Amino acid sequence: MTLQSVFKHFLTEGDRFLVSKFSELEDQGGYAIATNYGSLIARIVFQPIEETSRIFFSKLLSIPSAPAPSSSSTASLTTKKNSDAPETIAGADEQRTRLGQAASTSQLILLLYTHLSLVFIVFGPPFVPTLASFLLPRRYVLNTSAPAVLQAYCLYLPVMALNGFLEALMASVAEPRDLARQSRFMGAASILFVLSAVGFSRLGGESGGAAGGAKSGGGMKETGMVYANVLNLGSRAIYGWFFMSAYFRRASAASSSSSGSASLLDGWKCLPPRSVWLVSAVIGIILRASASHYGGLVSPLASKGTHLAIGVLHFVIWIIVCWWTERDIIAQLVKLLRARRAKAE
Repeated sequence: MTLQSVFKHFLTEGDRFLVSKFSELEDQGGYAIATNYGSLIARIVFQPIEETSRIFFSKLLSIPSAPAPSSSSTASLTTKKNSDAPETIAGADEQRTRLGQAASTSQLILLLYTHLSLVFIVFGPPFVPTLASFLLPRRYVLNTSAPAVLQAYCLYLPVMALNGFLEALMASVAEPRDLARQSRFMGAASILFVLSAVGFSRLGGESGGAAGGAKSGGGMKETGMVYANVLNLGSRAIYGWFFMSAYFRRASAASSSSSGSASLLDGWKCLPPRSVWLVSAVIGIILRASASHYGGLVSPLASKGTHLAIGVLHFVIWIIVCWWTERDIIAQLVKLLRARRAKAE
């Protein structure tokens, strides 16, 4: 775990070291402001889910170890041999029940995460410049890469949340050899992060020079760090998904003689229906057209208000479509939350 902690710390803080090396001082300040806002969302929304999930799945998927037999009980093992069979069957049934509950809960949380991802990706970038003009000092809005970094964070946050949940799920069931294998993979992810970050930074420098001295290629150096983190976290999320799929397959096969383990963790059940994807795509196009006409950092206040009103209207439409097409899933989620709250009380 120590080596893994080193890799995680480097992957978490490495972008700041690279920004300090490749970016100008004013852009370092803009990047710091943007990452602080982004990490605030992560701490408020996603970190509690990760911590709760780690505890919940650790308890749900834990397999109690049998106590070592004492000398006084060794003689009675033979007489109890036949009576142990029902207990073994009951234990296998309980394990299958726990696996099914863990898989269904994981799919429900991942489905919630994909919906939140659509919210960030569809509604985030068109409104970041407008909201930044209200929330940030004018000198940071106009003279730094903070708005561009915040737009890139709209892609970074969903990937970070997905990876965080999958790694929390993995940490609840992983054995020491699995953690060692994960540490080696994180070492490869560190190399991917460094190479992609340097590549994005050089691309930003070249585009900045070609633009006749434009600042950092439109913030490409700073946003490049965010996109490098997206590649890093995305690769780790893919690793976590394949690990958990294999875990549920092995665990289900070990607790049952049937071969139905492949359907325990179904990736398709973690994705919204086609209607939600279609509506999200249409709304995304409309909002980006609205941003080009009414939004922006220096647009008049009336234009910004029009842009925000269009966004609120289409967000309500998106919520209605999600509720109408996924009423059963929402009911399951509400039931799960109520059960967790009742257990906590």
